[in-house]
Amino acid sequence: MSTDEIKAFQVAATTATLRGWPWRPPFMIHLEEGRWEVCADADLTVRVDVASGRAIPEPTPHEAILDPLTALMRARTFAAAHGLSWKPSFSLECTLTHWVVGACQAQFGGQAFIHVAHDGEVLHSAVNPK
Repeated sequence: MSTDEIKAFQVAATTATLRGWPWRPPFMIHLEEGRWEVCADADLTVRVDVASGRAIPEPTPHEAILDPLTALMRARTFAAAHGLSWKPSFSLECTLTHWVVGACQAQFGGQAFIHVAHDGEVLHSAVNPK
């Protein structure tokens, strides 16, 4: 069975309701690493496995997700050590495996993106050229 975006949205809405989460727009649905990620209200995410069509339980903060403050600090340290731009404005995006920390987001080019794994290790970085 291959789950499409319609089924993923249906499973996510049901799962969110069962978890007692508010489920309101805006909604965003995208496919990442064999899982649908269905986001609601900009901060609630339900992951649905494409193969099984089942919701994937969210990891608890103690199991897998690095604290965003720690990710930001690790990224800043990495940027300083590697001569990457580090000035406002910042963004933090959480994926299944890591945080993507962006710096210089208000600039025209020159944005730095530092990928910090949930174990705290910096995976890699990229710079959007000017």
